[in-house]
Amino acid sequence: MNPILPISEEDKKKSYYKYFVEKMAPVDPLVNEQAAAARLTPEEVLMPDQVNRLFEPGHLPGERGYCILPDGSAYMANRMFMPDVTPEMFDWWFTWHCLDPLRYKIWDPEDHLYAMTRNPEQARDPKLSWRERLWGTRHDITEGFGAAPKDVVVPFIHPTELGFDQEKYEAFPGTIIAMAAEDVRTVSLHFVRPVEGGVELRSRFWFGWRLIGGKVVRGDDITYPEGLPRSLLLHNIKEFTNLARLLPRLFPEERDNF
Repeated sequence: MNPILPISEEDKKKSYYKYFVEKMAPVDPLVNEQAAAARLTPEEVLMPDQVNRLFEPGHLPGERGYCILPDGSAYMANRMFMPDVTPEMFDWWFTWHCLDPLRYKIWDPEDHLYAMTRNPEQARDPKLSWRERLWGTRHDITEGFGAAPKDVVVPFIHPTELGFDQEKYEAFPGTIIAMAAEDVRTVSLHFVRPVEGGVELRSRFWFGWRLIGGKVVRGDDITYPEGLPRSLLLHNIKEFTNLARLLPRLFPEERDNF
């Protein structure tokens, strides 16, 4: 298990510690209630080979919910509005926050226990864009939501490696965070498009899938419990509600603090 580090006296001196002690942004209980009951049918699931449908205007079926597919794999989808957030902030955040566990903790002080990149030199390389600093890196993460803390490895890749069309991606005014690997049994993405007043975040997770030979394929024969995608959906709503509160203030203060 990754070390679950306590808040140290050194942490308390950091410029962003103030966000750790703030109250988290509240989630409407009705939103949680509806999300917990939002079981999707297999027909509403966006399969990994359909990710380019996210470029289409409007919304797709099943933008928020979860499902156990007939093959036993699991799926989670979420859609959220993040006011006053920009795609640029999103790219910056995913590179910046995994250089210090406290940065991950301010995202969700109740559930985020530890996170560090294995590639700190790349994350700090000023010659690279924030997106380029993320591609090809891995983060070690410990999250505390659900029944017990979970250690996960998150591999970040160029969105085209996940099947996004190169031309559409280059013309896209938003950003895409893509996560997959051959040795990790979860494929996921955050599709962020600008809308009036902020961005719309559309997250997708497929449990039991891997990226092998350039294709996303079913990666095991496990039948996943329904509680896994359901608990992740509730956590996803919680953490990104709080990140929407943080980023408009945090980004201008810390953008160059690598």
